[in-house]
Amino acid sequence: MSAQTIDQGAFVAALGTLMREAYLGPDDPNATWFADNEPDCGIVGMLEQVDAEQASIASHANHVRYALNLVNRAVAGEDAHANGAMGVVAHRAWHLGAIRQLVALVTGD
Repeated sequence: MSAQTIDQGAFVAALGTLMREAYLGPDDPNATWFADNEPDCGIVGMLEQVDAEQASIASHANHVRYALNLVNRAVAGEDAHANGAMGVVAHRAWHLGAIRQLVALVTGD
């Protein structure tokens, strides 16, 4: 069997779609990869529901911010130790779930 490669442009586009869904929610609420199909269901929308003093949620948000910074630096060509793009997306999805659960806990929803 010969090795197959993924078209770089298609990969970057798919990765961008997954990252947007993690942070902003799905582009089309009728077709999501892992987020709910509600408005503001990404990390940004979830964080807008709580204040900055709720530290357990803020710690997840800070970790996500740090990881996004690493990815941005790696995309710009810097050796930022952000290997494993799909791992980054999966990890963001995990943090989205943790943030959603904590938001529900502190807001009573």
